[in-house]
Amino acid sequence: MVKRTGRTARKGVNKDEQIEPQVQKRVQTRGTKEIQEENVRKNKEKIEEISVIKNEKNEMVIKFGKREYKFDLQDENVQNNKKLLQVLGKIEQWVDLLKVKSGNKNENILKITDHFNFSAVEYLLYLSQENIERAQKKVKQMHEEEKCCICQFELYEKINDFSEEQFEKQLKENDEEDVVGLSMCDGHFFHQNCLIHCVEYKHIKCPICSRIYGEMYGDQPDGTMKSRVDKNFRCAGYENCGTIIINYHFPSGIRNGKHYSGTGRTAYLPDNEEGRECLELLKIGFERKLLFTIGRSVTTGQDNTTVWNGVHHKTNTSGGPAYFGYPDPTYFNRLKLELAMKGVYPKDIQNQDQQKNDIQDNQNEQKIDQNANIKNATQKKGRGRKK
Repeated sequence: MVKRTGRTARKGVNKDEQIEPQVQKRVQTRGTKEIQEENVRKNKEKIEEISVIKNEKNEMVIKFGKREYKFDLQDENVQNNKKLLQVLGKIEQWVDLLKVKSGNKNENILKITDHFNFSAVEYLLYLSQENIERAQKKVKQMHEEEKCCICQFELYEKINDFSEEQFEKQLKENDEEDVVGLSMCDGHFFHQNCLIHCVEYKHIKCPICSRIYGEMYGDQPDGTMKSRVDKNFRCAGYENCGTIIINYHFPSGIRNGKHYSGTGRTAYLPDNEEGRECLELLKIGFERKLLFTIGRSVTTGQDNTTVWNGVHHKTNTSGGPAYFGYPDPTYFNRLKLELAMKGVYPKDIQNQDQQKNDIQDNQNEQKIDQNANIKNATQKKGRGRKK
């Protein structure tokens, strides 16, 4: 569970809090340039630890950061794999090359998220380990060579035919066809150039699992979000705490030359730790314009109206799931999953607090500089009058 810290946490939600379009613009403007530059700097500094160890069990263990490959050199499946033995015999000599390769990252991807190079050497280790495990389990079908799901070509064509010279060349050179993996996905690899084509405005969606990296923004029309706590109002199943009441308001307007209808919505969360966390996640979703969209109303069938955008809210305090109310034991988990599918995660709460604190600190520094300039100017005028 993520707990709020700092100024924002102490403020709480006991009085009306409103998120207006101006707040959205401030967060987005800062993110477009300053945050992406900071991401590049921080992610460049993240270099994977690469190690090769031969232990007392006659096992060779190769680590690339958190990824590990272990081979029993006495296992007949290892002894019969000549290409693997060839690579294992050279890998200690290639450690420095592997470290350099690991540090060569693409800046367009770094602006959004960290990633790692998946070299031809590591790919051979990966395939070999998969096939050895299958052989040990008596699985007849071997692991097929992986394909980039974007272009549908092999990650490294005919990897089992690579010579030592080809492995070394791939480590020494940087090519747009190099293979990379996203930092939070397990076993999802792509050609670097293919992944670059998946970069949207401030975010990347993993083509395999749809995990969002960075900040995804939607097409929600301008509106307001207010929240307050009623200590005497209860959600069914949460009789020991008050209720967070969320009010959304969207005026009618015109988009792309077409009139659309606005709307007002009220939603409820229990005022407990999990409810407050979900409120903060919903605020982030609102700021990123993800909670509503313009489309067809399921209720009225009317087009060009402001409607929910796939993040379910509880619009009743009772009645259970059938009436969009409580109790609903799995609601919080479903809500967090729906927000995660739009790139809103619990860690973003702390990140947003930090961003707001940074903005406040910058504003304070600017005021100090302005006051110093005014003081200096006043002193100069005073000295001029004395002369």
